[in-house]
Amino acid sequence: REGILSDLQKLCIVLQMRVKDDTQLDFIYAPKDCIAGQPCMVLQTRYYRLLDFSSLEQPTVSIDNIVTEVSSEVYHAGKCNRPNAFTCAHEVAFDSKGK
Repeated sequence: REGILSDLQKLCIVLQMRVKDDTQLDFIYAPKDCIAGQPCMVLQTRYYRLLDFSSLEQPTVSIDNIVTEVSSEVYHAGKCNRPNAFTCAHEVAFDSKGK
């Protein structure tokens, strides 16, 4: 279905967010946002172009064949023309007590 990320795309995005930046591993929790009534803190926001990997015939596929990180400017410009080809991902932290 259009507009839905595949599990493979989600996994590639998570791996890219964790591999490229481990500075969020140590932070002071200071919630400024809220999701479903739960205070939270956005640790990072990144933008991705979703590549068409359905026609790849290689036995091994890399993350770069599935998604590629783009700037905020490229994301916003591309989202207008091809909304299903781009996505925005946030890494979010919640209070460990679940308050």
